[in-house]
Amino acid sequence: MSSIHDRNKGLIAKLNGYLYDIEPERLKGQLSLLFAPECVIHLCSPFEDIAGPAEYYERVYAPLLEAVPDLERRTYIMMAGDSVHDTNWVAVPVPMWESSKALGWISRRPGTR
Repeated sequence: MSSIHDRNKGLIAKLNGYLYDIEPERLKGQLSLLFAPECVIHLCSPFEDIAGPAEYYERVYAPLLEAVPDLERRTYIMMAGDSVHDTNWVAVPVPMWESSKALGWISRRPGTR
């Protein structure tokens, strides 16, 4: 049986799969399948906290895809664990050429989507 952390990493692995070869319109729908509308997505600066998948796409991916239309994402390291706020987290380090210390994570309350 898999742990909650393995299941959470599986969700992020799905997202990483969607980001391998990004199609903007398809990505919007895929983000809505992975993130609850009311979720909070914690990212590094300059994004910080983002409310839900629609804002995630508009603030993060839309500008990136406009600047770099053939953008692709590769993930080589993924970590997961419990937080002190009764939630779980998944961290995916950003490659060194993007930032040497930025991490993005998603807080999830146990038993939620």
